[in-house]
Amino acid sequence: MVMQTEASGAEVVARAAAAAIVQIQDQIAELSDFHGRAGLISRLRLQSQELSTSAVAFDQIKSLALERAADDISWGRAPLANWSTFIDEQDRPTEAARFAIRLQVGPPEPSDEEAAHELTRSIIARALAREKDAFSAARRFPLLLRRESALQEALWDDPRLRASPETRRLMRAVAAALGEKLAPSPAPAPRERRPPPQRAGIWRRLLGRVQAYAGLR
Repeated sequence: MVMQTEASGAEVVARAAAAAIVQIQDQIAELSDFHGRAGLISRLRLQSQELSTSAVAFDQIKSLALERAADDISWGRAPLANWSTFIDEQDRPTEAARFAIRLQVGPPEPSDEEAAHELTRSIIARALAREKDAFSAARRFPLLLRRESALQEALWDDPRLRASPETRRLMRAVAAALGEKLAPSPAPAPRERRPPPQRAGIWRRLLGRVQAYAGLR
């Protein structure tokens, strides 16, 4: 079961990295029409720095991809043509490296939960907005939620990220919040079944009312 979870997490991370590459290459194509080489590199590095503080796992991947794209352009290489940090199996961190990160992150803070729930709503809204229509969003919602949850869980203790311990702690809280939304809702409590009324009692009460109304009692 653990092996399946790790494989699923690695697959989700690789898919997110591929999506980040496509987004950035499209962005570079658009920016190139308005900025020179130096301006393009500067904008990519600035956006990378901004995303490096995000507790959204995809933003952390995109931050590293933006930095690599800026390096590629500055050295005259095709941007992200050979970037495979989150795709190649040999680049995956060891359990010992992850454990070292967990020690740095430390235990949860009381303020994490509220911030995580707010950020979770933003992550879900962004995932749904990427769908082509409302029907697709509704049909694929459980799958999208599982992917976002798996991505957060796989990356909050990943040493390849540049995230600070505080950012990682929030990433972990977001993973937990997404996991709560995936948990099945508790079954409703069964209604209390009352015993059926006794017919003799009903007839006695009705007869008493009739007699009282008619002045017979």
